[in-house]
Amino acid sequence: MAKYVFFLYTLLVSIVHIWTLGLYVEGIRDIDIVDVCHRSCETDLRYTSEGGSQLFCDQSCSVQQCNIGCQLYKEAVSSSCPKVCTSSFSRMLNTTGVTQAPSQDQMRNCIQGCIFALDKYSEEIRDKIGHLDQPLLDISTLNSSSLVLKWKTAVLESVVYKIQKKMVGMDSGWHLHDKVLFRADGRIELSSLHPYVTYKFKVLALLSSLPDHIMYSNETTEITTLPNGAPSTAPRITSLSAPSSRVISLTWLPPLFTNGKLLSYRIYVEPLNHPVLNATTIETPWNASSWLLSQLQSSLQYRISLSAWNAEGEGPKESRTIVTPSPGNLSEHETAYLILGSRNKVIKRNILDVIQHSMEYMDLVYRHDNSSILVRALNSLNQTEGSDTFTLTNGTVKGTVKKTFTKQTNTPKHNERSWSMHLIVVLIGFAFFCTIIKSFICASMLAKR
Repeated sequence: MAKYVFFLYTLLVSIVHIWTLGLYVEGIRDIDIVDVCHRSCETDLRYTSEGGSQLFCDQSCSVQQCNIGCQLYKEAVSSSCPKVCTSSFSRMLNTTGVTQAPSQDQMRNCIQGCIFALDKYSEEIRDKIGHLDQPLLDISTLNSSSLVLKWKTAVLESVVYKIQKKMVGMDSGWHLHDKVLFRADGRIELSSLHPYVTYKFKVLALLSSLPDHIMYSNETTEITTLPNGAPSTAPRITSLSAPSSRVISLTWLPPLFTNGKLLSYRIYVEPLNHPVLNATTIETPWNASSWLLSQLQSSLQYRISLSAWNAEGEGPKESRTIVTPSPGNLSEHETAYLILGSRNKVIKRNILDVIQHSMEYMDLVYRHDNSSILVRALNSLNQTEGSDTFTLTNGTVKGTVKKTFTKQTNTPKHNERSWSMHLIVVLIGFAFFCTIIKSFICASMLAKR
């Protein structure tokens, strides 16, 4: 019985749609799409049935269900095939009075027919569009938050167009931009952009609701909006540590939205819960990314705040707190260190050893047997327990070579000193000698008086 009821409903749907078969969609004949879809239902439909359902709907019935999906494709262009098939079966239940819900096979056949029709429709639209031209900036419209792109591709009413944007230099991927208006004359108006940001844009044409039915234009050249206002975001503090009891080390990244060319950073150093010490400020260059705050009090909590400045003023601050350690309580892991490059080797030195000990106290972390290799740059250092990872650039390798070496503690060997180490020792000795001479001269002048 259900088979014959469904056949009558199929006939009814066909009669309802028959008057549209000669109509055009953007110059594409609807009857051509439906005819191709019907043939696909007969030749390409994969006939499957859940247990026992072939007793009520055989292959011929499945093709009829597929044909219904073919006729629903125009609704699915802006919706989806599952939604329009579900709505169609709901109308069937209301019209025929059948209480049994459609089976999985019925839904699958209808959805497959809908997809057959959308594939043909998308193919026709692609042929009509050809390709999407690259958008070009109308330079006269550029300001701090909006712009207009000129686009030569004709805008079709049946196609949904979107704009994707990418912020250059911010590790930003492609994202949809909501505030956009496509004009019939080919102008694309974009608003709600950030000042002083370099963008790239491209156009997306959504031919239907299926993810494969999307066309992309080539991306624009880099476009930088005009500056306006103080920075709208704060610098991003990446590290705050206390390498000694009276020193705090601060590192940061620039604000995401500077809104103009940066002029400087301002560091606010605020001692907390101290009756005498006052807050201080430090100005740093615009291109700085780290700073050492010295002459602090040990065992004291500080609030460190950082802001960025441009020609229009100061942006918001980012703040963190830290407590300077007590003298002598720093572990080896917490103490800062220096990385020295000397011809064919890299040396790691505890920063306290530089002041308290001679140059023999060091860790040799990398050495090459070929003394002609010069360590030209040390790009990065990542320390984990028991090992150090160095990224080195040397004179014999193009690009960057990354190697991991286990820390080796060497006994002092005078024959491993390089000329640079000797030079440091000589400079320290010379400075000490000059201090003694200066004291001697001052004492002599006082004696003469």
